[in-house]
Order: sequence, then structure tokens, then C-alpha cells
Amino acid sequence: MRGILKSLLYISAICGITTIAQASDEYVIECKSPGGDIFNINVGVSKYEDVPLICFDSDIVSDMTSCSPADGWGLSAGASTASLVGITKQPNIASKHSGGITEAYVSALEIGALGQWGNGEKTRDLWSVRIDRKTGKGEVEILDPEVGEVGKTSDYACEKIDRKF
Repeated sequence: MRGILKSLLYISAICGITTIAQASDEYVIECKSPGGDIFNINVGVSKYEDVPLICFDSDIVSDMTSCSPADGWGLSAGASTASLVGITKQPNIASKHSGGITEAYVSALEIGALGQWGNGEKTRDLWSVRIDRKTGKGEVEILDPEVGEVGKTSDYACEKIDRKF
């Protein structure tokens, strides 16, 4: 899954394809595992310099703000608050970042994200998430031993939620 996700993200960045339908699209998807774990994906709810973001919120995320523009990268500070310090659609900029890096995309059939850590020279994959928009099935995969058991995949049932506020 990781290879396919990275390929899709790089192809869309190189070709300049933006798959998020409208800047005004705002929604939240809540995903629950059979064991009660929950993660959320917020699409277009948060913005960075007026650019809508896709944000992944889960217990497996630490030391980074896991948000990025559609078909791009969100760059988090390397220490302290780990706040979002920039966004880019350029893979060469993202690959040279020191700190947390989040890639995300929204297509007609999927929503996906990849969390990475960069040291300024290379990146290391931490986790990935994918949601099938037709079936509502979500999957989180651990890719680094500092996050959890490598290769562990957790399945989730996902649905768009209505917000009251």
C-alpha cells in the first residue's frame, strides 16, 4: 500500500493535479475500529495561508501536525510544538525538510495520507492511512518501530459525520 500511495502522491504533484473538488468543501470523517480506537480526517476544515488542508488526527501521530494540502505536503517544526511551518506541492522541497512531513490526497474513490519524518537529507515513513470512499472501510498501517509494531494494519469503519457547530 505504501508504494502505491507514494506513487499517487508524486504523480499528482509532478502533474499538478489537484483532486480536492472545491476549496469550499469542508467535512469530517470519523473512523472506528472494532476495538474502539478512533481516528478522524478533516478535509478543508483547517487552512494554512488560506489553503484548505487535509488533517489526520490519531493517537499514532506525535511530534508533528499531520495536515497537508491536497496532493501536497505539510511541513511540521522539528521540535517543541511541532506546529505546521509550511506547505508545498514540490516533492524536492518536502524531501529536504527537517521535521514531520504529511502527504495527503483526496480522489473520487479514496482519501489517503502518509506520515513521514525528515532529517534534511532523507525521509522515513512512519504511518499511512487510506479510506475507501465507496465502502467506508479505512486502514491504518504502522511503518516505523518508533510508532508501533511495523506492518501492523488496523481496519476501521468510516463515515462522514454531521457537525452541529
